[in-house]
Amino acid sequence: MQLDQVKAIITGDASGLGHAVAQHLVAHGGQVALFDVNEEKGAAAAGELGDAARFYRTDVTAEDNVAGNAAAAHAAMGGLNVVMTPVNPNLELRRPNLPLHASRGAAAPSRNDAVSLVMPDGGT
Repeated sequence: MQLDQVKAIITGDASGLGHAVAQHLVAHGGQVALFDVNEEKGAAAAGELGDAARFYRTDVTAEDNVAGNAAAAHAAMGGLNVVMTPVNPNLELRRPNLPLHASRGAAAPSRNDAVSLVMPDGGT
């Protein structure tokens, strides 16, 4: 995959590894959706990165929040093909031909539980 084709969700991206990866992807033509609970830092990071970046205040332990923001990011970028979770290594991406949803059951996940995002178009 060429970096200019990347449409990525990056969690915990307001600083550190996630932010560095977002900078690299955007510098090479990719698009990023920044997911973080820190609204001030997240909005500042997206502003710094320009039009190829969008910030979504996201608590990765709140299933509905993750699913809603993933759907919004997917729509805004015209697809989604990368999920990077340097802060939450248990967030995973599965790609069967099912509607986008977080499939974890009724209870909100803890920080150590996995949340699966299912992309309707195979990740594109």
